[in-house]
Amino acid sequence: MFDSFLLNKGYHIEVLLRHLNDMATSQFQSKDDIRDSLKLMNDFVVPCLPLLLTSSYQDDISAGEEMREKWCSFLGQEICEDKIEKLQDLMSKLFDPPTESKSAQIAAVTSKDLKDLYKNYMDVMNIAYNSGYIERAINSS
Repeated sequence: MFDSFLLNKGYHIEVLLRHLNDMATSQFQSKDDIRDSLKLMNDFVVPCLPLLLTSSYQDDISAGEEMREKWCSFLGQEICEDKIEKLQDLMSKLFDPPTESKSAQIAAVTSKDLKDLYKNYMDVMNIAYNSGYIERAINSS
């Protein structure tokens, strides 16, 4: 789902993950229904955490550790039994992330697909040329 190329975008990814984690911890603490909080963590933060923690940038590693610490802070609080169960499940994901990282797979492109794409492109360009759109675009710049 997320690959190291995306996480190498550095600062912005770190800030985004921190913000998502803050939102999730806030929801977990303030609401009785914690499904949204857990979904946010499981869908967005947990999959990126291993890449963040193995980054070559100390700020990324620190951010990952701080995210874990926020969740650990709930362990010392009095919370209902249901939240404790769900927190334990999330904690196991935060500290024992999956060993394999899923990367997006690029679909195979056949030569027929490329020919169809080229034909469609040429059709659109011919329509644009014959309608005068290309001439107007060139003259307007």
